[in-house]
Formats: sequence, C-alpha cells, structure tokens
Amino acid sequence: MLTTGGTIGSLLGDDEISIEASGETLKGRLGELAARVETDIAIYPVSNVASPNLEPEDWTAFSSQIATCRAQGIDRFVLTHGTDTLHYTAAFLSLQFQGHDVRVCITGAFFPINDPRSDTNANVVSAFQAATDDRIKDGVYAAFADRMTGDLAVVPGIDLMPPLYDEPAFRSVFDKAPDVTNTVDHADSLFNQINWPGPRSIITSAQLAHAKGRVAAGRLYPGMDMRIFQTLEKHATLILEGYHSGTGTARRLPTGIRALIETRPDLTICLASIPSPSVPVPYEASRILSDAGVRVYRDLPPHLLYVSALAGIAEGKSGPEALEMYRNYRI
Repeated sequence: MLTTGGTIGSLLGDDEISIEASGETLKGRLGELAARVETDIAIYPVSNVASPNLEPEDWTAFSSQIATCRAQGIDRFVLTHGTDTLHYTAAFLSLQFQGHDVRVCITGAFFPINDPRSDTNANVVSAFQAATDDRIKDGVYAAFADRMTGDLAVVPGIDLMPPLYDEPAFRSVFDKAPDVTNTVDHADSLFNQINWPGPRSIITSAQLAHAKGRVAAGRLYPGMDMRIFQTLEKHATLILEGYHSGTGTARRLPTGIRALIETRPDLTICLASIPSPSVPVPYEASRILSDAGVRVYRDLPPHLLYVSALAGIAEGKSGPEALEMYRNYRI
C-alpha cells in the first residue's frame, strides 16, 4: 500500500476538508479493510498532500517506491490518491511501468474518511480485489466501486477521463468496439493503437523538473490569444485541448494557432480532444491545422499527451520523439 494524501487521507472539519497530518486514521482503516478481505499489506506513506499540490517530480517518488518494492519481490500495489489529479499520476505510472511485471491499482475517495457518505471502504476493498485477482493482467489501473452498481470497476490507467475515472460510463459508448471491455477478467484499454516503446528506466525527479520548462498545456476558448505562448522556450512542446469535435480555430488571425506556428516553427504544437464517437471523420478545420503543421490527434485525451511529453523529454527526447508512440492517432 502506497498512501499519498488526497481526500481519502483527509478529515472533514467544521469549515474545511484538510489532510490529516499524522495519516493515522487512513492507516488504521487500511489495516482493518485488509484484515476484512484477508489480505496482507505493508503500508508506505510516500507523501501526504492534497493532489492539486502534487508536482510531476512527486510522481517519481511513487514510481521509485514501487521499483524498490519490486526489487524486494513485491509485484502487487494499491496506491491511494486524491481525485483531482489522479488521472495524471495514473498516466505517468502507466508509461513508467509499461512492460514491467507489476500491477498497480490506484483508488481514492470523493468524501473524507470521517464523512458519513465516505466511499473509502468500498473503493479500497475494490482496489484490493483488483490487485489480487489473477484474471487481471499486469499494468496500472484505477479501481473503484462503481457508484451505480456497487460492483468493482477497473479502468486502465491511460483511459481515465476526468471526471469519469471512477466509473465505466464513458466507455459504454465504445461497447461495440473490438477488444474493449470493463470486466474484471478482461480490462483492456480503449487505446490499442499505441506503439509502446520498450520498458523504461525509472525517471528521476531532476529529469522531470528539467522537462517541465519545455512542456506547456492549455485549453482552447473562443477568441483565445495564442500570442501568450510566444514566450515558450525554444523547441518547447505545447499541448492544446481542442473542442470536443477535435477542432480549433483555423482562421488566419494574428492571434490564432496558425499565426503561432508560422512565427514559432520550432514549437511542437499538438491539438487533442477526448474520444468522440460522433465524429467519424475529421472536420475541415482540423485538416487545415494539420496541413499548417499542427499535430492534430483524434480520440486521445490531452492529459495523456502532456504526461507523455514530460516523460519523453525527461529522458532526453525531443517533443516529436516523445509523442511518436501516438502516431496512429494523428489525422
């Protein structure tokens, strides 16, 4: 068990929800729940902060602890985490441990452990089940109790779509797609066209700290002035979340995306949107941006590109090299 803080490690007070400094309440509850399901656990408090305060460097503390435990023969992990940035941590750990013989099940809670509505017990038990069920392949997953049915919901770490990371609702629109399921015995990813590189070495905190200065992200809004990104470092990577149909403004404006890439051709500019099954072919605007040099991705969550760019650049790759694994998703 790796604990990191978050709502699941917080207490409800009279006027705020705050992290319990000692972490003793969560530690005690984890012990009780492990005994209830007859699971032996060792608890490692890796951090104790609200997840909005986590930095990419903090992700390496989680991966390093997992790697240390793996060297000692432990290959099943449950990691408790705050829900605000859980999908970023899950993406990083998925990239870090792809091809490694480990299983990491991340869980959290919407309500603090002392709130009468708390979902801590159900979610932790679900994570224990996912971590110990031999039908699930090695990899990184989010494991929660489905809020609709109470059953175990297992979602691959790279598939998490905020705010639906704890339930398979968003996946239901893809239920006709081959090799996509949310059942315990066959929890496969929607994103089955990724060209995964070989197993990675453990990325360090210093490497990620350096990479942060070369990756930026933003969300498009009507009229957004793209000149704010002119100050990015040379050869930086910019990840933009487009509109739901995978588009962004393609008009030739001095404040637009096309002007930015024309004045800063050194930048790697990416446009991505969450999966949208209602868009069978790209819109004209997406084609125009792609022809102008923007890397437009179909049906790929922007946060996954952001984390992948950070991880790849931390390893010494360029932005395009870091994102080469997603080439099948470009229009």
